[in-house]
This record gives sequence, structure tokens and C-alpha cells, in this order.
Amino acid sequence: MAAAQASPVADTILAQAIDGSSAPLNYRAAAFTLTDQHGRVVTLASLRGKVVLLGFLDPVCTSDCP
Repeated sequence: MAAAQASPVADTILAQAIDGSSAPLNYRAAAFTLTDQHGRVVTLASLRGKVVLLGFLDPVCTSDCP
């Protein structure tokens, strides 16, 4: 990220993300339910006490995705 910020040709979206304000980090995530790649229902509550990394991706985006 630091290299992208220092580069004059860094992607505009990335540059805005770096320069933008950060979200507050000290609050609880909203409860949600998702279906995993195996068709099983997973809730955020079921992962309590574990490290959780979420990535919400657009399945139809092919270039310059937000």
C-alpha cells in the first residue's frame, strides 16, 4: 500500500482508499448469515472466538471493480 501511495501512477481508486478516512475499529460487526461454497449456512456468531477475514466480491466484475 505504501508503494502504491508513493507512485504517481497509482490506481485512482486505490489512492482514494488510502487517502480516505478510516472506519472506526472499535465496534461490533453486524450479525449476518451466509451460505458457504459447500452449501452450508454460516453465521458470524458461529465463528465467535476465531479469526475472521471477510471478502465481499462482485462475481460479475471483470475489470476496474469498486
